[in-house]
Amino acid sequence: MNRLVWNGDRVYRGIASRAPGITHNIAEIIADKARQDAPVKSGELKESIHVDGNSVIADADHASAVEFGTATRAAQPFMRSAIEQFNGTDLKQSIK
Repeated sequence: MNRLVWNGDRVYRGIASRAPGITHNIAEIIADKARQDAPVKSGELKESIHVDGNSVIADADHASAVEFGTATRAAQPFMRSAIEQFNGTDLKQSIK
């Protein structure tokens, strides 16, 4: 299985110091954005993205291949783009 996991503990600590009280929503916000950004062929990848504690997980067998690419296919980042889009200020505005 090529499961893709983003564990937000380190990011949460940094954001919590700048914007206390919003960390409980960060994983859900990132998961929602990753679902929006995930390329859809069958829908399996998009449907496999979920939150488990502080982690955002894409359980589809091809999640890593899509995110990072292969020797024959270009990367189509969906998790990294979801994470990179947000900083403390953007997250604070996203949950208002």
